[in-house]
Amino acid sequence: MLKKEYLTAKEASIYTGISVPKLARLRLEGSGCAYIRIGESKTKAIIRYRRLDLDRWLEQNLIKTTGGL
Repeated sequence: MLKKEYLTAKEASIYTGISVPKLARLRLEGSGCAYIRIGESKTKAIIRYRRLDLDRWLEQNLIKTTGGL
């Protein structure tokens, strides 16, 4: 089966475990993953995430601990 390179917000949500509303909030705040917006409308535009960008973004937020909290 071919892996999709571009994911909808719902697919990105499933892939990352982050809810669709949270992904939207992160986009609005400018702290989320890079994304593609097709169309001028901020509320009706088509949003796509590249799987590669999601993986990089998650890795950038990786916190390595040496123990404790």
